[in-house]
Amino acid sequence: MVACYKGFVDIVPLLQKCPYINVNQQDKDGNTALMMAAPAGHVTIVNYLLNYYPALEVDKRDPRGLTALMKAAVQGRQDCVAALLLAGADLQAVDPIKRKTARYQPEWPALPELVAKALAPKSRGKRLSEKIRSMFTFSFPRDHEEDGVMDHMVRMTTSLASPFVAT
Repeated sequence: MVACYKGFVDIVPLLQKCPYINVNQQDKDGNTALMMAAPAGHVTIVNYLLNYYPALEVDKRDPRGLTALMKAAVQGRQDCVAALLLAGADLQAVDPIKRKTARYQPEWPALPELVAKALAPKSRGKRLSEKIRSMFTFSFPRDHEEDGVMDHMVRMTTSLASPFVAT
């Protein structure tokens, strides 16, 4: 548990060779090794636990009813949340005290603004003007927008936290 909490990446694989280690063992606060690594943001350790400890209980709860997914989501550890979701963590698990789930949505700050712009009502003249312009306009490649759609897609498909790379 200490190795997972502190982020000692070299020690966690060695501990797997110990015959009497219980990966689901809880400390006095009810935390497991996974519950310590995920909210701390140690995604390498989280992935190692998920992939190499077959007895690991992903949805084990502490005495307050929180799971590793809930704890990682509260701390904003998106890469750990993504890894837990890909491993089958229950997104619908409910915190018995606050009655909330760990709803995870990949962040893209520009999305709400772009959606509002796309859904804004347009006048009949503006729609006609756009239609005519689109029929007679040639589209040439141009420089990309900073934090635009292409930047977001590249980030989502190439980062280490990407569900596409993990799969």
